[in-house]
Amino acid sequence: MGDHIESCLFLKTGKADDCHCADESRHYLGLAKLSFLAFVAQASIATVSGSLALLADTIHIMLDGIENMLSMFIATWARRVKDEKRLRDYGGRISLVLIALAGVWILYEAYERLAGNKETVIELYWALVGAAIGLAINIRQYKNHAEAHTEHKNVTHRRQHLHLVSDIAGSVAAITGLVFVFIGYPLGDAIASLCIVAFIWFRVIKTLFFEEGHGHHHGHHH
Repeated sequence: MGDHIESCLFLKTGKADDCHCADESRHYLGLAKLSFLAFVAQASIATVSGSLALLADTIHIMLDGIENMLSMFIATWARRVKDEKRLRDYGGRISLVLIALAGVWILYEAYERLAGNKETVIELYWALVGAAIGLAINIRQYKNHAEAHTEHKNVTHRRQHLHLVSDIAGSVAAITGLVFVFIGYPLGDAIASLCIVAFIWFRVIKTLFFEEGHGHHHGHHH
């Protein structure tokens, strides 16, 4: 039996109300649904608008949805394995690597535009609408995540918190870049996409290499 199961309050009292274990999985499934909703909306608008910053934000949100699904499975498996902390840590690492890899394609697209090899007309109205939708859903996710049960604020929760912060920052960067395009700086969109990638990679490197001990400390709360 895993250490989580052995220490679960439900097994000690016999009362289902004392166990919120299943709620953790449902919580991440709810976040995933919001992420994929934002992805569908933004992907459609990004295709029409031609905004690279919006496209970068869209891919970021899609991967966040995948990460939420991964967190849901980890929350379920963690209750059935011997070392819950290690499983949660490995799951978090996988999601971070996925996010970092997504930045490579965006980096290439931004380079093509900044070098003048690729010109795209940006439909500002649609791009701003898409970025605003993404920002609104990201903020909703952030609030939902902050209201999770105390016993679920573990390493999985903290990694997801970082993703949501980076999602919000990505949406803000996309909107900022589009504002610069509006006032007469056409490369503002490509530069904003680079800022989003830089922020993503910063968070990934910081979490993977500088929060090791802290991550293990919070792996288990029951």
